[in-house]
Amino acid sequence: MKTLSAIAREMGVSSATVSYVYHNKWREKRIRPDLAEKIQRKLERERGRPDMLGEQLRSGQTRTAGVLL
Repeated sequence: MKTLSAIAREMGVSSATVSYVYHNKWREKRIRPDLAEKIQRKLERERGRPDMLGEQLRSGQTRTAGVLL
């Protein structure tokens, strides 16, 4: 599995563009349909997903549980 930024580097586009396609917001950001389709195929082939550390930093939530014994 590759991160979205790794896929963006391989395709020569910004990581934001890949993120918009991943989150299905490419229409509102005016990304060309042919480019969005190429990125979508690459995401499916590479099983691309966002970097979890980046998601945690942005949201402020780690989604982890601690156990104290």
